[in-house]
Amino acid sequence: MKRACLFVLTLITPYAVHAQTIDQVSNIFALFAGVLLSLSVVCFSGGFSIYLARLGRPYRDEGLNLMQWGVAFLFVFIVCAIISRWWLLYPQALPWVLAVIIVGGFFLYVLPLFLGAHEK
Repeated sequence: MKRACLFVLTLITPYAVHAQTIDQVSNIFALFAGVLLSLSVVCFSGGFSIYLARLGRPYRDEGLNLMQWGVAFLFVFIVCAIISRWWLLYPQALPWVLAVIIVGGFFLYVLPLFLGAHEK
């Protein structure tokens, strides 16, 4: 039991997880944005080819759904690319922006759920 606790303790220390700097984390974020771009291109082109291949058939909606996912991935890519670029330009403002996002999310999403639950 002691060995298992020691093993878990070593896994959660910064040395074991290799604590990273802001630049390294932003590079990972930029890599994620690149993966989203390629995923959006693949989904949209695959959906478009499915849509064209099934022009006179009733199962054309599968291609449209895949194209919609491709467009959604593209918008998420744009947001991730903007955040990644902004993060590199203004790293000192990151804590304030995260605080505004968390508090804004609380007031826009969580608080109305609580208020609506008490009205019933």
